[in-house]
Amino acid sequence: MKELSVKERRAVSRKLAREYQKASKKEKGRLLDTLVRVAGYNRCYASWMLRNFWRRVKVERHGGKVEVFVGDPGRVAGRGRGKTYTEDVLGVLRQIWKVCGFTTSTVQFDCLVHLRCSLLRAGSKLRAM
Repeated sequence: MKELSVKERRAVSRKLAREYQKASKKEKGRLLDTLVRVAGYNRCYASWMLRNFWRRVKVERHGGKVEVFVGDPGRVAGRGRGKTYTEDVLGVLRQIWKVCGFTTSTVQFDCLVHLRCSLLRAGSKLRAM
């Protein structure tokens, strides 16, 4: 049997996913076997794909706006954490990193403690003048 291209596998998955989500348990097993045989997918991945095709996800944006996305396993979702610091804070952190000789955060902490002590001593000398 000829191996299917990615587009062909996605088309078969899309067609079977609609049927799968409406089917009985026995029918789901038959559809899953069909997809595994035709597309060559691993059974676990094929069942995940059939379950999640066309899944609706609501996302609330800032300002109360709600967007609804329809799932397509071929689309890659954005991952990772959001930014922790704003650009102005990052600028200051980069300067500190440069002053500390581009070291790790552990060494930077020691460096900052030393700088703080030096600044406090210098400040007290200035006040005494």
